[in-house]
Amino acid sequence: MVTNYTGITDNQLAPVAARLLKTRPGQALIICPSLTRARRIASDLVFFTDQKVFVLPETDPVAFRFEAKSRADLTDMLSALSALAGGEKAVVVAPVLAALRKLAPRDVFLRDVITVKAGERLFREDLAARLVRMGYERSHAAEGFGQFAVRGDIVDIFAPGSDHPVRVEFFDDEVDSIRSYDALTQRSVENLEEFTVFPAELIGRGEEENRRGLKAISAAYRGLPARRDYLIECVEEGVNTQYLEGFAGYFYEQPGLIFDYLADPSFIMAD
Repeated sequence: MVTNYTGITDNQLAPVAARLLKTRPGQALIICPSLTRARRIASDLVFFTDQKVFVLPETDPVAFRFEAKSRADLTDMLSALSALAGGEKAVVVAPVLAALRKLAPRDVFLRDVITVKAGERLFREDLAARLVRMGYERSHAAEGFGQFAVRGDIVDIFAPGSDHPVRVEFFDDEVDSIRSYDALTQRSVENLEEFTVFPAELIGRGEEENRRGLKAISAAYRGLPARRDYLIECVEEGVNTQYLEGFAGYFYEQPGLIFDYLADPSFIMAD
């Protein structure tokens, strides 16, 4: 069903969207002309709803030619995707270019999701290896989004979109306890029975996707051997994977869009 609202001023859009959220509970996607407009809507919307509000970063296609990418933009994107794919009640405000950005299909994004439960048997080495495959960076401490640390019987994980990192304590090969904690003070925030870890990168690293991506890159950059070899190295060695985000269409037969991540029920508003 399509409904048109006319005569809405800039300041009225947020309360109208919030009213729709009350009558149509679930997830929402608001598409608008620019990143500036998206940020304004999101800033207004937090006063009218208790649902989480995310803004998708807008990436100029020209920027894909540069290796230096914004980690903050990646975190914003992953936070929104994790919330939608995880079924949270959330609102995503997206500039139109961000809404049309090619992504991993939803099932690929969810394929490597890890749910850790207290009392279950789990090998620390296996958990660490899976986190690396999901794009997490192993560090001495989980101080930022997308990092994890292993110290003896403890594994700390800071997932994109999480308010706090999570500490998993092991007793032999069993998960003894799970708790969130403050990254600065190291003090416990909440004891958990389980928690879900979503990917820390946008491009899935499965063998099938890698084969398709390598084949497409080799064909598309046949006349640019230096660029071709660099992209191939990124895929094969798993380095600078954030640079590959601009080539999502190369890795999937049917790339996803942000629309595909919406759970049911949901609604889409075009500003």
